[in-house]
Amino acid sequence: MPAPAILIREVSAEDCLPIRHAVLWPDLPPAHCLLPDDATAIHLGAEVAGRLVGVASLCPLGAHRYQLRKFAVLAAHQGQGVGRAILSHALDALRARAARELTLDARLGATAFYARFGLRPAGEVFTKHGLPYQRMSLPLLA
Repeated sequence: MPAPAILIREVSAEDCLPIRHAVLWPDLPPAHCLLPDDATAIHLGAEVAGRLVGVASLCPLGAHRYQLRKFAVLAAHQGQGVGRAILSHALDALRARAARELTLDARLGATAFYARFGLRPAGEVFTKHGLPYQRMSLPLLA
């Protein structure tokens, strides 16, 4: 049986909160998952069989730069291409907006995933909320 289709579309910040909370910080209050940039960010959602199962937010960092934040896929849908579909769509959306760079802070265990899309380490490993992270970046325009 073929895997269900993954639909990526823009969603609201409010749509993102339940998935952010469930995946990233389930032991903290839901308000911990809010971003100061939610009002200006591009929020992407992945739907499978009409249900939102993954989200990511692209926050502007000044002229032509964005930071990928709060990228989360429900556990039951991880390893099924949902994250790849979201990130691929995000890169296409940023290129369509003439963005020049994407940056993100990757949990150390996720750096290989991002490297497959061309993101490279930028700086030293650091700790955030007790977890090791690596800043990564990708130039988008030649």
